[in-house]
Amino acid sequence: MLEKLSDDLQQIAEEKGIQAVTPVDDVAHEITYPVDDYPVKIKSINLDKTPDFSGMLTGIKGQYWLLDGDRVINIRKYAGYDVNLDIQD
Repeated sequence: MLEKLSDDLQQIAEEKGIQAVTPVDDVAHEITYPVDDYPVKIKSINLDKTPDFSGMLTGIKGQYWLLDGDRVINIRKYAGYDVNLDIQD
């Protein structure tokens, strides 16, 4: 992939400066969170109406976090929000 993009990356570095392009040598991590049970009747969480909530994360399906009590939150919808997440065992 880097071979195919090398000319474009060079052009960006020349236009925007050497610091505009930084190579990353890192290992990709795969995170899986299996869904055992899907909600029967979905109750969507809206952070504008309910800014505080708690529960157990039971699965992730794409951009949707599935919580206990058939609750679902579309986490992508809240990109740009300032959110605090507390995780407890």
